[in-house]
Amino acid sequence: MKELMRRLDRLEAQIEPAEETETSRSLRKRLKSGQRRVAEWRVREGLPPLAEGTGDVPNRRRTIVEILNSGRQRNALAHRKLVEAHDAPSSPIAGEAGKEGA
Repeated sequence: MKELMRRLDRLEAQIEPAEETETSRSLRKRLKSGQRRVAEWRVREGLPPLAEGTGDVPNRRRTIVEILNSGRQRNALAHRKLVEAHDAPSSPIAGEAGKEGA
């Protein structure tokens, strides 16, 4: 696994950002607009805000490793919630308790 991480880090170091064109600026603007709309929707629906990267360098693109790790964290959280929901004691349904003795 460590070798894979080193290889990913080397590949990312080799890739330099491309020169920004009018098309890429337009796309970046549309992406920002979409992110804003999603954030507004999440607030309306009462959902927590999405994570905003690492926060150490503004406007820095996340690495592949960071993206994979954030996905793993989301999956672990979802799994934990499912396990907790499954293990939680459920209350008897009204009317079902009386049927046991019948």
